[in-house]
Amino acid sequence: MPVTVTTRYLGEPEKEANLRVRLEKLFKDYAGNWGVSVLGSQQNTIWEMKVTAPDQSSQWVHKFYGESGEHNIEAILTEVRRIAEQTRARK
Repeated sequence: MPVTVTTRYLGEPEKEANLRVRLEKLFKDYAGNWGVSVLGSQQNTIWEMKVTAPDQSSQWVHKFYGESGEHNIEAILTEVRRIAEQTRARK
């Protein structure tokens, strides 16, 4: 289903575009209109992601730490998939 993806200041426009495409593909397997926002910069070791459930009743915030190697698309996708699966399991 549709997902609204916002990426800001990740430092690489190609990385941001790739992340949006991959999130859109991931959310085709989940019902509703999800929201995902990833904010950060290469100069900051902490990126923040917010995921909003389709019914707007739940929002999750997760931080990714560059010093732990988490500033990458796979780490973001793994966390988003975990959140989406938890939400689907609750229904």
